[in-house]
Amino acid sequence: MYARWLLICFLLLPMLAQAKCAEPIRVGVNTHWPPYIILTDRAISGTDMEIVALLAASMDECVEFVRLPSSVRLLTELEANRVDLVPGASFTNARLQYGVYSNTYREEEVRLLINTNSVTGTQTGFEELLELGKYLVINAGAYYGPQVERLRTDPRFTKQIFDVATPIQRYRMLLLDRVDMALEDKYVAMHLKHAYPGSHIKFHPTVMATEDVHFLISHSKGTAEFMVRLNRAIDENKEAIAQILEQGYVVQP
Repeated sequence: MYARWLLICFLLLPMLAQAKCAEPIRVGVNTHWPPYIILTDRAISGTDMEIVALLAASMDECVEFVRLPSSVRLLTELEANRVDLVPGASFTNARLQYGVYSNTYREEEVRLLINTNSVTGTQTGFEELLELGKYLVINAGAYYGPQVERLRTDPRFTKQIFDVATPIQRYRMLLLDRVDMALEDKYVAMHLKHAYPGSHIKFHPTVMATEDVHFLISHSKGTAEFMVRLNRAIDENKEAIAQILEQGYVVQP
């Protein structure tokens, strides 16, 4: 599987270095977020990048990947029409000023990871685990659904819920028995479990939340004609996209 990702990197390198058409789709990326986005000194890859390349080929388009320093800069460049497409966008009304949303191309599923050294039963619900005094790590800027939003501000649990910036930091805290639970995107969690094995880290059966994920297209690029072609490509390639997501978490840390 790693050989497959090396092949993808080499296939994407020409797109990154020099687009082979006059008007490539300029794809903005700003963060290393395996397995969706893999940033190295030599290449930009990952499941979202593979999906973009698949859809571009289906549309007879080529792509140019543009690395940017922050999410704020990414949206600024999109609004200024210097970037055409941003992957991995959840819908908010505020972002409509920056661009046009595509159809859903994947779904984000929030799962609860548990440390079975301290959480012995998977039948115990999330709120009950907090009531039992279990410690949880989350990303302060992420949305995990209405139940988590309610409980993260509950005075009973403020000393049990910790904000930790990156998935790898949260996962390592689980591995080292420093916390009992973590909330993660399903495929990010699958990647971490593969890259950093630990038999005591398990998925809780409960799905905490699901959210549709879209591409955000700049207003200049997102003409009616372009959006029809993009949305058609998404609809026609749903099975291939699902296969990329199911297999693509097996990447290097």
